[in-house]
Amino acid sequence: MSSRFAGVAQYWLCFAIGSFVLIPPADGMQLKFQIETVDPGSGNAASIAWDPSDNEPAIAYSVGTSLRYTKRQNGAWNGISIDTVADEAESMSLAFNPTTQRPGIAYSTGALKFASFDGFSWPTTLIDSHVAPPLSVYTTGLSLAYDPSDSSPNISYLNLLVGTEFEPRLKTARFDGIKWSTSSITFAEPSCNPMRTSIAFSPASGAAVIIYDEGESCIPGPLTTAVVRPSAVTLSTYTILGNDICGHKGLAFDLMDNTPAAGVLADYSQTVRYAKFSNGAWTFSDIDSGDSCALGFNPITRLGGIAYCSSGRLRYAAYYGQLWNIQELDTGGCKSPTLAFNQTNGEVAIAYRGAGNALKLAHAVFADPVVRRGAVTIQGGGKGYINPQRGEIARIWVQTTGPGHVIARIFTMDGQLITTLERDVSSTQPALIEWATRNVQGSIVASGIYLVNIQGPGINLTKKLVIIK
Repeated sequence: MSSRFAGVAQYWLCFAIGSFVLIPPADGMQLKFQIETVDPGSGNAASIAWDPSDNEPAIAYSVGTSLRYTKRQNGAWNGISIDTVADEAESMSLAFNPTTQRPGIAYSTGALKFASFDGFSWPTTLIDSHVAPPLSVYTTGLSLAYDPSDSSPNISYLNLLVGTEFEPRLKTARFDGIKWSTSSITFAEPSCNPMRTSIAFSPASGAAVIIYDEGESCIPGPLTTAVVRPSAVTLSTYTILGNDICGHKGLAFDLMDNTPAAGVLADYSQTVRYAKFSNGAWTFSDIDSGDSCALGFNPITRLGGIAYCSSGRLRYAAYYGQLWNIQELDTGGCKSPTLAFNQTNGEVAIAYRGAGNALKLAHAVFADPVVRRGAVTIQGGGKGYINPQRGEIARIWVQTTGPGHVIARIFTMDGQLITTLERDVSSTQPALIEWATRNVQGSIVASGIYLVNIQGPGINLTKKLVIIK
């Protein structure tokens, strides 16, 4: 692999290609999802993120010619209209500034625009609306991410020059604290399919990594990766999949090793796939039939999750090391799913369009056990033991006597340390630590009895758990 991809060594991709049988959840692994209607108004695009200030899900979406933002407060959804657009917003991306913890929305109404909450209102900015007769510009496929080094918003997008020519151009926009600047990265082959980009920042190098579609006429094209250095002046591109791609959504980083991670694709054979690039080669696994999907990584388990639509049904697939655990969540309609993981506790929330294109939310909640203060409870498996080959993991519930830091160490019976798990906790409710039965090298451990030592405020306990494969 070229040195231009140093630090960009491993990718995870989900993409939609056929006919599959729904795999029921493994014993003990089914999440409890709550389904609710957020806004009954018909719309198109939506983007979801968790508000870090209060750990509540927030959604940017469109209803007719109104761009809206809503979040759940005191058990109810409180939405506001941000902008009136000439056309229903077809592309948008919501993210939270890591410094201010305030939301920003990049959206397209033909032109590229950005709205950010300043604590009182939502001022909007027109970023890119270049017109050079006889050509007009239509902006699509945009993605928003904040640079962790300086909290500046960055947007990747495609400008489609429409007129006597049709020439998609991959571009980026960056706000330096004073003004927005745009950069043209490369030309993409035109496609009649929806074209998308996704941007994320490498925690290792600080480079912005972009994936984008290429397609010629109505023939699906390759998914291509661009690595843009922080100066945004050097570019490397690398075609990472063959010519059967007609769309993708999502780019993240593999939380096992902080390498660039995820993308979502779709091709004409209508299959949801998961692909991993490692050691210079691609490996693929088919998950289920489907037509659209979104991929993310759980910050607690550090494993992937995919929300997708299959024949108008919303499904969720969670990866547990050796298999995908699939659940069907909503049979009443599904379109354009988008998902996000809570960075504090790993809860997943999925925004999607249900029956009548109404905006709906599927929110996973764990069946929290009753844990007394100063105690530990371990859940996992449906038969009194944990079987990793069935996708089962250990859920360690801890109720400390006060806020602070909890450390869980997993040992063999002869005292060999297998792995260490840590998290900050509050005394107000039980805290969850999940162990995917893997050692520090990432391999699933052998069958046997293991000791789990938990230390934290008011706790120093050791429990046993059994793993049988």
